[in-house]
Amino acid sequence: YYLSTTDGGETWYSDSLTNKRLFALDFLPDGFGIAVGVDGYHFRKETEDSDWKFSRLVYWDILRDVAYKNRTEGIAVGGIGYGSGVIIRLVNNAATTRDTFESELDAICYSDENTVHAVGYGIVLRSTDSGENWTRLPVYGDFYRAIHFPSPTTGYAVGSAGTILKTTDAGANWKKLRDGSKTRVYNTPFRDLFFVDEERGYLVGENGAFWQTEDGGDNWQVVKDFPDVDLLGIYVVNGVGWLVSEEGRIFRVALE
Repeated sequence: YYLSTTDGGETWYSDSLTNKRLFALDFLPDGFGIAVGVDGYHFRKETEDSDWKFSRLVYWDILRDVAYKNRTEGIAVGGIGYGSGVIIRLVNNAATTRDTFESELDAICYSDENTVHAVGYGIVLRSTDSGENWTRLPVYGDFYRAIHFPSPTTGYAVGSAGTILKTTDAGANWKKLRDGSKTRVYNTPFRDLFFVDEERGYLVGENGAFWQTEDGGDNWQVVKDFPDVDLLGIYVVNGVGWLVSEEGRIFRVALE
């Protein structure tokens, strides 16, 4: 299903695209949208008012995330289980190359026109040529589920064991703000994050985990009195946070 709203979230409209599971979607500012899922399923939406058009990629992988830098060029990542991962370059909405890795990949994002970052099960990758070649970075110790760059140089990533990563040099090097492998901080399963700028950001996770920082991740505060649900995603726009949960619920939160 694809949900949309035209009144700030008061009313939501559902559009059934397929009986196959879809995992991710990405929109460009001009209204162009992409959705991906199992078996190489690939849907595109040319404008906000147009219908979704289906195509199946030549590679029938489980696609966990997708990012487009313009209407003609994008990248999808995924895999099958924890034992294999794939990166598929998309040009004109068709697969051109498929790179394989030993670990599943769960998230991808561009930090500038040519620099791309992908994360997954104990793996952090970086490309400086729009995904033609990839370098595996020496970052381990968690199943990294989400990555976000609020600027071309500063980025953050989170893992399902509770790790928080940060880079200030466009992803060439990462440091652990929080190490999920340490016993004292273990078992805070993060699933997504969003930074409105280099300093102010939010992350969400299972069991109602909802944290915020005002100083670039040096200190975090728990957003209190939030329902104890498994939060899977967050997006912030115009001072409003949109959170989605495992139970199919959507939360709208006013953020200062």
